[in-house]
Amino acid sequence: MLFRGKTLREAVGKGLEHFGITHETAEVNLVKGVDPDRTGDDIEFIVEVTPNNDVQVDVDGNFKLLYLEDGVYIEVNPPVGRGEGVRVEDIEEKLAYKRVEGIDPEAVKRAAGVKERERIKIAPYQQEVKYPASLEVEIPADNSEAYAVMIPPDGGDPLNEDDVVKALNENGVVAGIDKDAVRDLVTKNIYGIPVKVAKAIPPQNGENGYIEYKVDIKKEKGPIIQEDGTVNFYELGIIENVRKGQVLARIVPPTEGKDGQDVRGNVLKAKPGVPARLLKGKNTEVTDDKTALVALVDGHVSFTGGKLNVYPVYEVRGNVDNSTGNINFVGKVVVKGNVLTGFEIKAEGDIEVEGVVEGAKLEAGGNILLKRGAQGSGRGVLICQGSLVSRFIENCTVEAGGDIIADAIMHCNISSKSSIELKGRKGLLVGGNTAARNEIRAQTIGSPMATTTIIEVGVDPDLRKNMNLIAKKLEKEKKSLEQVDLNIGLIAKVAKQGYLPESKKMLLKKCVDIKAQLEENIKQHKTLLEDMKEQFNAISKGRVKVKNVVYPGTVITIGPSTYHVKDPVKFATFHRTGGDIRIGSFDE
Repeated sequence: MLFRGKTLREAVGKGLEHFGITHETAEVNLVKGVDPDRTGDDIEFIVEVTPNNDVQVDVDGNFKLLYLEDGVYIEVNPPVGRGEGVRVEDIEEKLAYKRVEGIDPEAVKRAAGVKERERIKIAPYQQEVKYPASLEVEIPADNSEAYAVMIPPDGGDPLNEDDVVKALNENGVVAGIDKDAVRDLVTKNIYGIPVKVAKAIPPQNGENGYIEYKVDIKKEKGPIIQEDGTVNFYELGIIENVRKGQVLARIVPPTEGKDGQDVRGNVLKAKPGVPARLLKGKNTEVTDDKTALVALVDGHVSFTGGKLNVYPVYEVRGNVDNSTGNINFVGKVVVKGNVLTGFEIKAEGDIEVEGVVEGAKLEAGGNILLKRGAQGSGRGVLICQGSLVSRFIENCTVEAGGDIIADAIMHCNISSKSSIELKGRKGLLVGGNTAARNEIRAQTIGSPMATTTIIEVGVDPDLRKNMNLIAKKLEKEKKSLEQVDLNIGLIAKVAKQGYLPESKKMLLKKCVDIKAQLEENIKQHKTLLEDMKEQFNAISKGRVKVKNVVYPGTVITIGPSTYHVKDPVKFATFHRTGGDIRIGSFDE
């Protein structure tokens, strides 16, 4: 296709702009020209610009009106590739809009069918009807925001910031106007593209009320190591005693909020904070003024299911055997003797056993304390929502929501949602499968006989699966956004010609809406993925610490990484760094 200009650069530039391509993707041939440095009214350059064969260019045809001394002309650029041609209806619509008189219908038809860039006279000389720039304002039904579409001037004056604000006010937009967006609109000459120029001022809701606890609901639990190296499994600090009438918690009232405005100036009422709900647990009551929770009896306070409960104690003076049967109690259970094979204890509070637990099942809503230990013989089951403390645990299945602390753990299937610690002179962990979310600490792990000992910390497979799903969604949304931006750019290029058909306006609005939604989705998914990565990194930082020695036969897994101990390792900390399990010195 041929393009003319008073300089070579002007002629080539017209061709590149017409096809929407660059020098690198075009072939340029000089058809007519002289010295490139020479200029003058009688000089004209004609070049042939053709996209490279490997570049697929689809450009719609377009036109513009020229008011010359001898008449009104139409300059037509024909379509390229699979682009749509200029329609007679579009030309007629523009001529009517510009109020052109004395139109030659045949010239109009001829202009719509040209095959190369051409000027055609369609009407006698007349003064151009000029239109200043204007503003179209769009406000959703909920008045949450306002968009402005600036229509370019057609021979008239452009808009300034004051003109835009005045037009917004006249269209009912009186609050939440974004002055920076208005400034960008007029200084950057953003024509034909909806720009958000106002958004509602959201109300600031009041802060919710909350519960101020007067007892320690996160009390640190664990035995005390004495000066001689022995562990005192009696003074554990796991019981918080309260007296009848003692205040357990107080209610802090909510605050009022601050109203906002929609773009039309309507008040958006703020929501006052929600009052905190103080749930009444067992053996507690709310005071008459509804501001505090008090205990009804002396006992042990436990925080379970969002409630503070005060449990009295159920005591078994001898063994749990045929004389007692199974025990199911709402509070704390204390057994002075042993728990024999085949029997069960279920307590909503703590379970404390002064003797030996044999092949029995203990299930506690609080903590389990075994002052002598558990010899399960493969049948013992210990389950608690809190922490478990025992002198020794052998051949048992153990599940704890909190820490597990013992002097020795041998040949058990054991798991903790927190940490596992082997204290005392032995501090021995050998055989079986042992898993903890955070940390495992021991004096000795495994045995000189290379007993298979499986250890696992910092694993959450559900979290990894969800991270992969979110990452795939994010990648797909980014690719979709690139395509939408490309479509908006092509339509905006047509809008700069001074006129945009209604069909293109609708398509542009749809693309802008899709772009906004994609950007919001990408923002949310990035935040969610970062949060998940922080969680994953946190649990993948689980550690295994051994003060004495780890023997061969021990297999250590941290997060996604596994390490097989082949030689004795002493005074060491196993941690995951850079995707591998590494060994550092033991640290307290």
